[in-house]
Amino acid sequence: MTNVEFKKAQNSPPATASLKVGAKVSAQWTNGSFYHGTIVKIKGSAYTIEWDDGSDPIDVTINQIRLK
Repeated sequence: MTNVEFKKAQNSPPATASLKVGAKVSAQWTNGSFYHGTIVKIKGSAYTIEWDDGSDPIDVTINQIRLK
């Protein structure tokens, strides 16, 4: 995966209303870094991210998501 660089303004989690299935985001991988992906499922407070590089999808929380 290619690590994503962020500006300070992008370090806040997005509003819940802006997070929908199909939204392009950057999300935190298990190593703590952020990578590009797409929300493919939302169940409760879990957002399933499908990664642009083809890595296995994982569930993350809203605090682990940044809008692209």
